[in-house]
Amino acid sequence: MAARAVKRRARDEDSDDEAAAGAGAGAGGAGGAGGKGAGGAGGPPDAKRGRTGGDPVKSDSASVSSAVSVEKPDYEAMGRAAAKSLKVDGDKWMAMTHNQRAEIRLKVVRAKRKGAPVRCYADGIFDMFHYGHARALEQAKNSLPNSFLVVGCCNDELTHRLKGRTVMKDTERYESLRHCKWVDEIVTSAPWFITDEFMEEHDIDFVCHDALPYGAPGTDATADIYYPFKVTGRFWETQRTEGVSTSELIIRIIKDYDEFVRRNLSRGHSASEMNVPFMKEKALQLDMAFDRARSSIKEVFSGSPVARGVGEKMDEIQAQFVELFGKNSSLRTKLRQARGQLTALARESIF
Repeated sequence: MAARAVKRRARDEDSDDEAAAGAGAGAGGAGGAGGKGAGGAGGPPDAKRGRTGGDPVKSDSASVSSAVSVEKPDYEAMGRAAAKSLKVDGDKWMAMTHNQRAEIRLKVVRAKRKGAPVRCYADGIFDMFHYGHARALEQAKNSLPNSFLVVGCCNDELTHRLKGRTVMKDTERYESLRHCKWVDEIVTSAPWFITDEFMEEHDIDFVCHDALPYGAPGTDATADIYYPFKVTGRFWETQRTEGVSTSELIIRIIKDYDEFVRRNLSRGHSASEMNVPFMKEKALQLDMAFDRARSSIKEVFSGSPVARGVGEKMDEIQAQFVELFGKNSSLRTKLRQARGQLTALARESIF
């Protein structure tokens, strides 16, 4: 079997043909609502955590793997083998949508489960857990009657290496998921690329995600790592929640950076805690002092010419301070130039 680290197989334990159809069925790692991903297919409200009889939070740190490039699987052959195992005409199967294929496979899975829940898997980063994540998992839980939702969350080491820095630590992201009522089981340190062993170990029937193409580090930028699941009928589609994402929230914070720094300074946090430069701290503190003084003057001389005159003078002083000490001021520019010259001299002395 080719490169298990980046391939999934569409399997039915009762069918050798289906195992062949799914061999190498995909480079894993979900996207969308979870950052790396959250989607899913779900079950009834009584599908509580720990329903399988063990600890509902499992670690799969051994599955952590690097993103690697592999030869593109033969999706046509995979799809036709899956169709054969499900006793469906190959041409008709390939002409179907992934939703139609999933519906056909669902009937087989239901029969195999004999009343037990269908097991579905969604994974992601879930940084700064927000209502978009919660809605995705709610939808996942309600997509299929009588199903069990397993949610995987990648750890810091893997996420920072393959995607970038997160705001929350992995332990905080795990804890956020533990408090989401739609989640039946959590896999901590989930793999970025899902292996055949992982799918078998967790007994997963469907991988769930929104239908948009999703690439991954080490893969073709135009590739859809979910296509192997789509072509073999093991992909259950969910819908994205538009208008909210972790990236969007971070952009909002950056946009109002000064306001948030001022708020935290006023609450007793130090500039060093927030990695705020000394000059920036002093400029913001001056702004805050002027605002307080202006507010006090307005209270004492409300509507009077004196208040207006003092306020205008304070605005003038504040503007002059910014002109002198601001980021693009002549003083700051000269300091940067002097620092650059000193750095150049130091390098010359070393080399």
